[in-house]
Formats: sequence, structure tokens, C-alpha cells
Amino acid sequence: MNATRIIKRTHHLVESLLKAGIIHADRKRVTYPVAVTWKKPKDRWSKLNTDGALKGCGLATGGGVIRNELGDITWGFYDFYGTCSILEAELKAVAIGLQLCW
Repeated sequence: MNATRIIKRTHHLVESLLKAGIIHADRKRVTYPVAVTWKKPKDRWSKLNTDGALKGCGLATGGGVIRNELGDITWGFYDFYGTCSILEAELKAVAIGLQLCW
């Protein structure tokens, strides 16, 4: 299954869950510091961290890093996605990251 198909299927699933009231989108912004931690993966494993971002004008970007069990960055990427939703930007970053991991 290619990345575009994964994104479309995941987007459809999330939209269905939102409409059914099973999940809720919290649109509040965090205005206070939040502690974020990162744990190393197990030996001989890698970890993928991704993020998508959306400007107020609707232009989206995303990227990520892949780290080994020592925490060293083994691969990094970013891309400009054009106009799309924040959910699509997040999913595109995940799809690209998974393709690189594979």
C-alpha cells in the first residue's frame, strides 16, 4: 500500500470517528509549558518522530527524524505539502517517515 492510499484511508477513518462522536478534536492551544520527554528505542531498533505544521494561510509542511538505539539521528527529512489540513500534514509526515524506515 502506498503512502497516498494510507493517508486517504486514515483521513477517512478519523473523519468517520469524529462524525460518530467516538473521538473529539480539541482545538484549544496550550499556552503553558509542557514537559516533553524522549526515550531511546530498544537495542537494534530505531524510532521515528514526525510532525506536521500548518500556517494560518493554509500552507502545510512536515518532517521528522529517525534515531537509533543510541539516540543518534540516522535520517532526517522535511517537505512542503502545499495547501492541506493539519491532519493531512501530520499523516504525510508519518507516511514519508515510514517509507524511509522500511
